[in-house]
Amino acid sequence: MNKGLKRIGTSALYNCTQLKEVVFHDGLERIGSGAFDSCKSLESITFPSTLTEIGKQAFVNCINLRKVQLHEGLAKIGVEAFNNCESLQSITLPSTLEHISDWAFNGCRNLNEVVLNEGIQRIGSRSFQFCTSLQNIVLPSTVKGVDQYAFGDCGSLREVVVHDKRVQNVVNVSAFRGCTSLMWFRFPGLSTRLDNIIQAGQTDIESQDG
Repeated sequence: MNKGLKRIGTSALYNCTQLKEVVFHDGLERIGSGAFDSCKSLESITFPSTLTEIGKQAFVNCINLRKVQLHEGLAKIGVEAFNNCESLQSITLPSTLEHISDWAFNGCRNLNEVVLNEGIQRIGSRSFQFCTSLQNIVLPSTVKGVDQYAFGDCGSLREVVVHDKRVQNVVNVSAFRGCTSLMWFRFPGLSTRLDNIIQAGQTDIESQDG
């Protein structure tokens, strides 16, 4: 895209079915709603560090999109922004993104890695529903809400790591509904404290024995 461009308009490249790669230059701040909707040959996007907003349905139905790199400074990903990007394999969400919108990555069936950085506060309704290749997820301590079906029907999800036990109080009861392979909720902080108690007890016993 041209240098100096600050905004991609609504539905600007809708249904451009031959478009395979997009490289944005620094200066771009916003991608409008539906801008790349149904660009079914699109495989790779390079976002600039200046990007702050991706509009709703911006990349919906980009079924061959495999590679997306998001930078710190991004503040908004709109509803359904990457819905049904079924070839997307990994995504790292920056700490500047406080809210993952509803349906944002719904139906990304090959998404096997999601990195949620500290700073993210809410994971919206159905945002990762039907991400059937996702096997584990780490919830940062900053999370204040995990909405209904946020990870619903993630059939391969086996482990959820929670770094702050208070997170469990803000998880909707249906957030993990349909996760038929889910076996573990891990609380590393609690485990560390238990280990320290055990080790302290063993040391105390050893000194008494001596």
